[in-house]
Amino acid sequence: MKDIRGSRGNWFAEWKGERLPVLHSSWRVGSSFYRDSMQGVKRDGKRYRELIAALSSGNRAIVQRDAPGSLDRAGYVGVFTYEGFEVEEDGGFHLTFTGRIG
Repeated sequence: MKDIRGSRGNWFAEWKGERLPVLHSSWRVGSSFYRDSMQGVKRDGKRYRELIAALSSGNRAIVQRDAPGSLDRAGYVGVFTYEGFEVEEDGGFHLTFTGRIG
């Protein structure tokens, strides 16, 4: 996606001047459900807190295309709207994609 600007290791990218959270294509379940266990992530760390705050307060996210066999960024799938964001007791989260906007 030409409109999306991000960098490896950054959990956010820009789309049309807006800073949006980036989600992994590997954690999509079917066409609309998304669940990330956040396994191995420092849940009291700044990056985790910023991601959860952004997902809690917004309704748009960028989905990255993961490289085969890893979570390395291999491009972008697109920009999606979502609803039903919830943080789970173990620190993971889930949401439901409602549409593609970019």
